[in-house]
Order: sequence, then C-alpha cells, then structure tokens
Amino acid sequence: MRWIMRGLFGLILGTGLCTSMCLAQSESNLPADRLSVAVLWFDNRTGDPNAAHWAYGITGLILRQLEAVKAIRLTSQNALHLAFHQTGTPIGSAVDADLARRMGRIIEAQRVVWGSIRREPDRWRVSARVLNVATGETSVEVHAASDDWFSIRDRLFESVLDHLGIEPSSEEHTKMVRPHINSKALEPFSRFIWAQNHGEPARAMLQYARQAAEADPNSDHALGALGAALLNMGKQEDAEQAEQALRKAVSVDPNAARAWYVLGELSLMKGDIKRGQASFEKAYALDPDDSDSVMGLGRVAGHLQGQWDQALALFQKAATMDPTNAEIHACVGVACARLGKLEAAMQELRDAERLCLPGMAGANTEQQIAQCYEQLRDLSSAVQHYRRMISLARQQQIRPGVVDQLEKKVQEIQARLQPTFIDARMPRIFDDQALQQVLAQRLTPDEVKQVFNPLACTPEMKSWAEEITRDAPSAMDKAKALFDTLIRRSETAANIKKHTAQEVFSLWNDPSEGFDCMDYTVLYVSLARAVGLNAFYTYVSKDPEKRVIGHACASVFADGKALLVDPALAWFGVPHARYAVMDDVQAMAVCGVQIETTAPPLRIACKLDPNSVLIRVAMAGVLMNEEHWTEAREVFTNLGAIEPNTLEQCFYEVQQSRLAYHDKDANSAEIHVRSALSIDPTDASAHYYMGCLLAEQGRLTEARKHFRSCIIFDPGSKRADTARAHIATLNERIWKQGQAADPNSDPNRPPA
Repeated sequence: MRWIMRGLFGLILGTGLCTSMCLAQSESNLPADRLSVAVLWFDNRTGDPNAAHWAYGITGLILRQLEAVKAIRLTSQNALHLAFHQTGTPIGSAVDADLARRMGRIIEAQRVVWGSIRREPDRWRVSARVLNVATGETSVEVHAASDDWFSIRDRLFESVLDHLGIEPSSEEHTKMVRPHINSKALEPFSRFIWAQNHGEPARAMLQYARQAAEADPNSDHALGALGAALLNMGKQEDAEQAEQALRKAVSVDPNAARAWYVLGELSLMKGDIKRGQASFEKAYALDPDDSDSVMGLGRVAGHLQGQWDQALALFQKAATMDPTNAEIHACVGVACARLGKLEAAMQELRDAERLCLPGMAGANTEQQIAQCYEQLRDLSSAVQHYRRMISLARQQQIRPGVVDQLEKKVQEIQARLQPTFIDARMPRIFDDQALQQVLAQRLTPDEVKQVFNPLACTPEMKSWAEEITRDAPSAMDKAKALFDTLIRRSETAANIKKHTAQEVFSLWNDPSEGFDCMDYTVLYVSLARAVGLNAFYTYVSKDPEKRVIGHACASVFADGKALLVDPALAWFGVPHARYAVMDDVQAMAVCGVQIETTAPPLRIACKLDPNSVLIRVAMAGVLMNEEHWTEAREVFTNLGAIEPNTLEQCFYEVQQSRLAYHDKDANSAEIHVRSALSIDPTDASAHYYMGCLLAEQGRLTEARKHFRSCIIFDPGSKRADTARAHIATLNERIWKQGQAADPNSDPNRPPA
C-alpha cells in the first residue's frame, strides 16, 4: 500500500557517485503476462461522514494483500487520482459499473475492483465487485460482514481473487496473512490515508500518523507513514525525528520497501548522495513495481551526477511502469532537453501538461515542467508553470523559504522577456452597425441569430479596464497594465470549454475555472478596446521557436508601434513566427467554431471567412462525419495551394487520410497521416487514425502508443473516449499474448 507521495520540491542539486544499477527497459521488454488491476477507494454508505476513513482503511487492507501477488500489477495512487479527476468525480463518491469502466479505460487497468461499506448494529458489512474493462463484464457483488476488519479483509480478498482468476502461491499466501498493523492503530492509520487522498493539511496527516505509530510502535507501515509525514514538514527537527521513525521501520521489517524509499529522499535532503542512492536501490529491489524508487535513482544520476543518458533511461523505465504519471513525463522531458533531444522533450512536456493533476498533487510536476521549459529556453512557458507551482505552495504554506527563492527566479526570467515589435497592417474595427451590415450581407436571417461576438464588452468590464489603466500615461502603458493584471491570475485548473470575453469576465474570480489562450485573448482585446486601444484577435500558427501550433494572442497598435500580447504565455511583445491579425468578422468565425464545433457553426464560419483554409478543411471533416464524401472531395478540390509545413497542411493531410481509408487504400491513408504527424506531432486526430491503421495490421504496442497520444492531446473529446476503448481491447490482447508466450515466467524478474 503506497502511503506516501514524494514531497514538494523534491530535487536536490549537487554532485555524487555514478549509480551502480541500470533499470532501463523498453516497453516491449516489460513482462506482459501480469494483470493490471485498479482498486478504487471504497464508498462510505454509512450515512456518517466521520466513518468515511474506514472505506479507505479497508481499501488499504485489500491493497496490502494484492501487492503480495506477483501475477498482479496494481495501478498507482497517482493513476487513481487521475481517473477521478478526468471523470469529474470527487474522491470517495459512489461508483457504478459504467463509471468504473470509464476510470479503468483512463488509467489502462484491465480489471477494476470497487465497493462500499455499511454499518449494521453490531458489525460492518463490506461489498465489492470486479469488472473486466475490455468487455464490460461485471462480477456478482460479493459480501463480507464482521466486527473485525481483518476478518472482513480475508473473506473479501478470497472472493476478489476468485473473480480475478488468480491462485496465489503458498509463499504469497504467507505474505498476505501477515498483519502489517494492529487493530488499535488501524483507525488512525485509515484516517491518515483518508487525509492524504483528500488534500488535508500536512499537520493533520502528521497527527494521524503519529497516533498510528504510538498505537503500534512495531508496525513498519505506521512508522513509515510517520517518517514521511515528518519529512514533508520541512524543518530540521522534523527531519531528525523522521529519520528515527524510518530507521526503526526498516529494523522492524527490513523488507519495508516504502520506508527505504523515503529514507532515500531524506538522505538526499541531507546531502548524503551515496546513502540516498543505496536506499533507492534497496527500495526497488524489494518492490520492482514502485516507480518512485526508479525516479529517485534517475534524479541521482541526472541532477546530482550529470549522467543524463542514464537518467533518461531510468525515467523512461518509470514511465513504462506508471504511464499516466505527469511528473515522470516531465522528468523524461528534462533529461531529453539536457541531452539535446528537443522534439522528444517537447513531446514529454505536452504529455506532462495534459496529465498534470490539479492542486497540490500537481505541484512537483509544475516545477519539473518549468525547469524543462527553462532548459529549452522557452522562458514564457517556464514562468507560467513556476507561477502555478508558487501559487499552490503559498496556498498550503509549504516551505516559504524555497517559494521566495522561486519567486525571485521568476522575476529574473521575466526581465529577460523583452518585447519585440512587429510589422503588421491594422485591420478594420467594426462598430455595431457596420458589423450587423456585414453579417446581413453574408448570412441568412436565421444564421445571423446563431452568431455571437466573442469580443463584446459590458459596462462592468469597461469599469474594470478603466480602473486597471487609470495611472497609465500612454496607450502602450495601458496595454502593459492590462497584460500585467491578467497574468497575475494563477492558472491551476484544467479547462476544455472555451468562452466569450463576457463569460471569462464573469468566471474570472472562480479558482475552479481554467482558461486557455483563446479565453485570455478575447478578454484582453475586449478590455483593451474599452479603454480606447486598437486591439485585435490574432491567430498564431508558429511559435517563437517556429513550432507548428494552434494558438491565440492579441495584437495591439499603439503609439505608432505594434506588438503581440500573449497573456497565456505571460509575454508582452512575443515574437511569434507566423500569425494572422484578424478583423472582427474573422474573429467571430474562428472563435465560433472553437466554442461549438458542430456543422451549423462551421457552415456559418465558412461564409464569414471564406478564405480560411483551416475552417474549410474542418468543414470537410464534418461532411465526412455525416457520410457526405462527395461534398468533402469538392471542398478539397477548391482549396487551392496550401503553404507547406503549416497547421493548414497538417489538417489537410489528416482529412485526406480519412478519405483514403474510406476508399480502402490503407497505404495512402498511412502516408497522409504520417505526413500530418511530421508537421504537428501533437495532432490528436492523426494519432487516432494511425492507431486504427496499426491495430488492423496487428502492431498492437505501436497502435496503443498512438491511441495514448490521441488521449493526451485531446483528453476531453469523444475521440479520446473511443481511443480509451481501443486501448482496453489492445491491453487484453497484449496480456493474453504474454501469457501464451511464457505462462511460467516470473513477472517480478529484475530488469537487465
């Protein structure tokens, strides 16, 4: 049972010895004959919120037993958090079969175990079910009732194993029945687990861990939890007590892998690199499924020894063990950046950004992402992620001295982001009357009723803009004052819905609402115009590093100069390599199809901006969705020349691949989709279609890789849901192939 996640700001810089073991292993060499099982936190159905911690206690007891079974690979705690987060389900909520299957698909579990607890007059009753993620088949509900939690554990566990179709060995059975904590310590320990998963303050977790250790001073789990809780407090005296607890934990049970791991973290904090490395190696030898120990060795190899090739191999090994862990992907990105593998670094960064959990669970990831962007010299992105991490740390009052240093670092980076002026023609600004005239000329009366102006302002927005710019002497100073205000909002929430300027303004003070580049742009343009600035929506197709992207920022024409203002990247005067400054009609078209991507808005957008290749190609895609293949071909015939190596060409190649696939020309379909990915490796639809093509050819691992990329780059779409279903089927096929290839293999064999 994983009772601690690595603390905030875990990287310690220095020098040291070379790590003595290499755990690197490609995904194709990992054992495929183990069953991936997710055990969701059980649901409290007692009606008493104070009893909720017992649901976590019984979950922990079951996990402790399952860890002893070599034929099973348990999904990580991080993966469970991701499943709840991406389904919008609060941790501890009731789960049904449909939700369990959705969660299983998200974290690529083959089986999902979930259940609930109830209180009867003289005993507890616990029920559980097991689901096959690929097929959707669900077991009958199994029950266990007693006034003793360990008795419930044993009865329930036997039933769960039976439904998983797994028979433990005698050695495994001996490990399973050994108690890891006594009955007196079980309640505070279960409260510790509950507090950890609900983001309770560090002091609350320390209180429960201390109570558990006092109730059972010979429990390696209770002592280990106490050591970890003390370590997270960040003070010298706490670290000394932490070491005492952890040393006692490994003396009670020399096989306590998690205690050895936390001892490794403690040693690095003290600057004892050799001992830290040895502790991580010990932890891995005892628990080859724990990616944290591999990560620890990777940090030693990279940040402390400068052996970045070895660090990369270790981080990649960890990623195969826990593929949905955002922090691991960020560390892979850092290593790739250090080795000059820039495209690979960017790929890992994108993975990390889309998998990053909200709140404190994502704080370490934000730091790693920021460091990677800084290494890649993408300073604006580094600032953005440092600011997110600082905001989270301030909220939790964690290690204020470290946070102060990071804030100084951000100020130094921002000082290096000098503005670059552009040579661009200012488009026309339409007043309401002129805008309505254009709409009436290009659209039918019914279509006019369906459009909206994403840049429209309200009196309240105008008052706010005037307040912000009250002391700004020039037009450019006003533009900078608005920018400085917008970038102060710490972006810690994920967002998949785009908004108009008025919607963004109404949600501005809601910390649970996240905004993307379009949201910041429409609000900025609206506020800028409210104080008399000439500001415009601008579509960016290549960033300052000339990478192909689909992005939005604002253009401001003031004091005889023009520049690009990008609040999402925290850069005033950003030198984007390719962009189009849009008039209001074009902005209505491009924003309208992003807010609503169905056929009617796209047809309207084609009328509003008939020269937009992106919108017309998107329309061809909708026509194919509707099985209007002939009309789709006509769209392509009338497109004309497309500038190479642009987002327009990428979209064109994807849709051409769909046409070829419809015509049963798999070879042409693959050529087109590979061309799209060569232009934009982040295109979700290209990854999806490539996954389909490879799956049909029996190239299962390659297909799974592309389906995973599809999900990462477009996690909230229907296409991503379908990709998850494909992955569930592929995982089952890969697992069965592994069993058939070597049914007697040892799944815990150490890597070469």
